Amino acid sequence: MGHPVGVRVPLLAPFREPATMQFDIEKVSPIEQKLVFNIPADDISSRLDIAFRQLQGNVRMPGFRQGKAPRKLIERRFGARVRAEVTNNVINDSFKEAASEMVFFGQPSVDAEEVTPGKDYTFSVTVEVKPELEVSGYKGIEIEFTEPEIDEEEIERIIANQLQSQAVLSDVEDRAVAGSDMVMLELTLKDGDEVVQDHPGTMVNMADEPYFTGIETLLEGTQKDGTFEGEVAFAATAQIEEIAGKTLQVTGKVLAIQEMKTPELTDDIAKEIGYEDGAEGMRSKIREHLSNHYKTSAENQARASLLEKLIEANPFEAPKGLIAQQMQALIQELQMQAAYRGQDPKTLQYSPEQIQELEGRANFAAKSALLIEAVSKAEGLEASDADVEAKIQELAEARGEAVEAVRAHFNKEGAIDDLKARLVE
Repeated sequence: MGHPVGVRVPLLAPFREPATMQFDIEKVSPIEQKLVFNIPADDISSRLDIAFRQLQGNVRMPGFRQGKAPRKLIERRFGARVRAEVTNNVINDSFKEAASEMVFFGQPSVDAEEVTPGKDYTFSVTVEVKPELEVSGYKGIEIEFTEPEIDEEEIERIIANQLQSQAVLSDVEDRAVAGSDMVMLELTLKDGDEVVQDHPGTMVNMADEPYFTGIETLLEGTQKDGTFEGEVAFAATAQIEEIAGKTLQVTGKVLAIQEMKTPELTDDIAKEIGYEDGAEGMRSKIREHLSNHYKTSAENQARASLLEKLIEANPFEAPKGLIAQQMQALIQELQMQAAYRGQDPKTLQYSPEQIQELEGRANFAAKSALLIEAVSKAEGLEASDADVEAKIQELAEARGEAVEAVRAHFNKEGAIDDLKARLVE
């Protein structure tokens, strides 16, 4: 059966009086409840009467002064619209009052027909709710935690990468052009007798040349002040339109050869990079950072393993609306990560396999949240005001902000309850 929720009659003012309401709750499944409402006929008649009187006072009809059109004529002309509006208001008012103390997920499903004057009105609303969980077997679970070991080679790789940020171009005098050099050239390109390009000085990147792409093999092995000549098939991707995809005669001279030189690690270089305690302090800081990173990863893996075992030991179905919320949170997180990388989040697209993986993660997150909440209730765990204040202080220090500003932000956003829930978790 259809229902008229959402139908609007702009001429009518909303009904402000609370509904006289009775409803029963039927358990449809562990995660679904049906609220069955029975609205007395007198209440329906009263609502319809008020709606028609309001409309009668406002509507203009040909042949009658405003407010003087007969009630029966109003009912014939606008009856269907008024009944639809009253039906909508009855459903919304009744459900809002009944659900004021409920926690439900997703969009309620309404099963309703239109009100009929002089008859009791019955309709139902089905909602998804939290399952009633009694978690068992959560004490004494053995979880594997591997203490991370720091690979000294990884420390040296990180140091090498950071030293590369200090690399500078240096002139090469004792060898020929090699595959990673920057080479300054005199360069002439001809197509037969026609000079296509003539450069008294231009730079070529032997590692990744965007403009004269294809010339690299001709240059390799040439000494400084040495000349070169030959035929070059320039790549179609060369960024100079005149030569892209063409085969031309090339002559030139190597004016200078430069290479990127990475400095050796010294106390002074370490300080330039940002490590005040010199080379050994740099190694120590990198080791500490890696240790904390790996330890956090290992702890997160242990937590995930614990939750997997809890879910396995306590099978249940999570509300689809809650899973959808978790799915949306995951997608928002991926969009934020894309934005940090400089990518437009709107361009993100997911394959069916990726969607399936995200749905699995969302289902896991939904079940985990419900299990954690059930355990916290079983153990009487709560976050006190002192816990909240301590966390606000911690966040303020981490962000370099005033405690009052962080506290005001949480109060303004109405997020104190969310913060308490996180602390309990």
